[in-house]
Amino acid sequence: MFRIVVPAPTLLACLLSCLRVADAATVLPVVVFAEDFNGSRLRSAVVEYDPNPGVPDWATPAESLRGWSRGADNVAGGTTEWLGWSFTTTAFWIGDDDQSRSLVFPFSTTEVIAVADSDEAADRGTQPNDGYNAYLRTPLIDVSGFHFPSLALTFRSNFRREEDERSFVRFHYDGGPALSVEIHDQGTTLTPVTIRPAYVPGAPAAASTLLIEFAHEKADNNWWWAIDNIRITGLPQETPPDNAAPVVVTDAAGPVTAEVGDRLGYAFSATDPETHRVQLTVDWGDGSTADTSLLPSGHSHGFDHTWNAPGTFTIQVRATDEFGLQSGLVTLQTVTVTGPPIALLTPPYLQNVSTNGIVIMCESREDLPLVLEYGTHASMDLAASMTRVASGGGSWFHRAHLQGLEPGHSYEYRVRLAGGEHLSDIATFHTAPLGEPDFKFSVWSDSQGHNRGAWTAAPLEPTISMMKHMVTMGVDFGLTAGDLAENGASYSDTRQYYLDRVARHLGTSVPWFVAWGNHDNGSPTAPLRLASDMPSRFRPGLSPGHGSYSFTYANCFFVCIDHFYQDEITNGWLESQLASPAAQQARFRFLAIHVPPYCERWIDGSAALRQNLVPLLERYRVDACFSGHTHEYERGELNHVHYVITGGGSWLDHPEVVVKNWEHMVVGGAHDVPGSWRAQSSPGVLGPPQPIVGGLFNEYALVTIRDSYLRLEAHGFNADGSVIGVLDTMEIGIDPGPDTDGDRLRDAWELANGLNPNDATGINGADGDLDGDGLSNLGELIAGTKANDAVSVFAISDLQRTEAGVTVTWSSQPGKEYRIDTMTDWLQWQPVMNGGEPLVVPAAAGSPTTMHVLPDLGLQQGYVRVRIR
Repeated sequence: MFRIVVPAPTLLACLLSCLRVADAATVLPVVVFAEDFNGSRLRSAVVEYDPNPGVPDWATPAESLRGWSRGADNVAGGTTEWLGWSFTTTAFWIGDDDQSRSLVFPFSTTEVIAVADSDEAADRGTQPNDGYNAYLRTPLIDVSGFHFPSLALTFRSNFRREEDERSFVRFHYDGGPALSVEIHDQGTTLTPVTIRPAYVPGAPAAASTLLIEFAHEKADNNWWWAIDNIRITGLPQETPPDNAAPVVVTDAAGPVTAEVGDRLGYAFSATDPETHRVQLTVDWGDGSTADTSLLPSGHSHGFDHTWNAPGTFTIQVRATDEFGLQSGLVTLQTVTVTGPPIALLTPPYLQNVSTNGIVIMCESREDLPLVLEYGTHASMDLAASMTRVASGGGSWFHRAHLQGLEPGHSYEYRVRLAGGEHLSDIATFHTAPLGEPDFKFSVWSDSQGHNRGAWTAAPLEPTISMMKHMVTMGVDFGLTAGDLAENGASYSDTRQYYLDRVARHLGTSVPWFVAWGNHDNGSPTAPLRLASDMPSRFRPGLSPGHGSYSFTYANCFFVCIDHFYQDEITNGWLESQLASPAAQQARFRFLAIHVPPYCERWIDGSAALRQNLVPLLERYRVDACFSGHTHEYERGELNHVHYVITGGGSWLDHPEVVVKNWEHMVVGGAHDVPGSWRAQSSPGVLGPPQPIVGGLFNEYALVTIRDSYLRLEAHGFNADGSVIGVLDTMEIGIDPGPDTDGDRLRDAWELANGLNPNDATGINGADGDLDGDGLSNLGELIAGTKANDAVSVFAISDLQRTEAGVTVTWSSQPGKEYRIDTMTDWLQWQPVMNGGEPLVVPAAAGSPTTMHVLPDLGLQQGYVRVRIR
């Protein structure tokens, strides 16, 4: 598909020079032509299977009475309904044979789209090679009076290409020959398309009429092309003097009561004082709108609308004349819709947290516009519309990407209908912090299925209890090495194993990050991927639930490798991430990948990863590599990289045997973890404890970060979800102890210095100055001085100038290192250098420390300062 770039300043100047605004009114783009097909007159099926007997399902373009027509079709096949372009409800098209159509469109008896489907056409007849060529034509569209370069055609498209079939949008200008724009394969993604007719190669400088043809050619028992929501907008060339705004006719437009799901008819009109053409926009009060094309003044236009939720909705209409002058938004009537209350299938859950943003998702059964309310207080005075996508299981995933948030802050939020009714209780999320505060995260993998009979009373245990336990332990987020459903392309697996366990019991409290596994399916439109939002959304060409990515949390660096993107281990992407300043300046570096490089039970790991991944982990000093794939726990260390397999998220690999005994893998696998694990002895009865074989127990790893200290604990669970306890521990660094009140002052240090470790405010906080010596409590900690002793200070005690240089003496603390700076130009400090590098002075054995600084400062006056390194 060609791409045209218009120099913005030139176009803008042209547009502005062509516009004159009467009476200071705002001239906006006008909807010249609009079609969503929902008002089409439909009829019942002829030969096709009808999933909703008695409900009008489809029509040819001519039968729809929308002014559309088929072109010079050359189609073969035996299914009447699909012999050329047809207007159809999505329920009729999907219900006949889904073929992943539900990943693109909702299953609805009222949502109408235009479809050309050679596969369905061929079902009841023969179809020669390239024997399906179908053409859909708009009515003739009058674009006279509009600035030609401003015209834009927009529509939603799903062209799922197979073999030789091709799709084109063809423009006929003033009855001339067609000029084409090709539409390329869109897979199973509903894709917005924008084409500017004036910039199609070969287009004339101007035109008064357009006829647009959607051409689907050379198909034969292949996939489809489906379109919806066609719009042409443009800017008027000029506005007549004293132009007056149109007036909406305020008569009642239709029914005032309805049931949820009823398809109701309404009629609206507007008059224009100068009898100019008018265009209507209807706001149905439920977050959805509908447009008309330009209509004669006073013309009544009919609409169909269906409300999918109960409530009282206000219908408002705005009229725009052909020169862009608008009326106000006029309230015409209310409609009271009754029906069962709306409830979310999956409550709001947290994804993709950062210092200034977060994604919040939920799932509804109905195709409804939802709004997320949020704020730092219970008033929640901010709101964001949630985008939605069909789940593939007859439901909808909604998400709101909140940006511009404050780091390390708490916010409250809830979800409501666009019409106002709240669907969730008030909940809280926290943005990621700046700096290096303490935090915890959990690591698990392979929570993909049920427990395979280990506890039949609750087949989804112990995974649910594990997720709850993570929240109880105060994790800030979760990290998983993938395999979160037996089949990520299955909505039922996604529902049962992911949404009803991970999202509901972990994600409603904290977000989680995924390194996708082999069971998670590689398609970006798989239900499991659609239900997720990861930092891959920020990488060009990837989607929120698809691909590898990296992120930083509290100056710890994480990389998550998608199983279906392992070429990024060797194509330079992974190395660029690990070599980045964010990674190399981090206090810890972690990588999550589903298949482990080293393993002992079932497989010996991956030779390819040992060849391509392990050298990168060692070269860039990655601290831990988290994996799964094998359903057990294993751990070891090689060349300062800790390898942790935490695959005990659901059923366990009891039938699998040990195939390798790696010297560095010392826990699990070929080595029994001390302790016991329990499964049922009979339905509903937990059997006696059995010694753990290898690492065959249900578990997750809890990782605690404090300064440069890491502690990993493997928390074990029995098959029924009851807690065993910590069965393995690993540490990196020296534990500085907890900071209970989160003020960056360790509890032990606060107690030793007369501060309250449970109070982060006032004189007890980091910015307080308990001893009144002018140095904050946090400064005292950094300097190694006492916060409750005004005599204990960090200061220069003596400065002597000699012919050979300067001798400086300062109070120092054992274990500290210092740098010395000088300044003679009154503008900038310069470090004292030593062999081309800034001089580093270790503290003397006792306090104070004295250092002779070269060179001589000469006759200049200057300053000297000492800094803690």
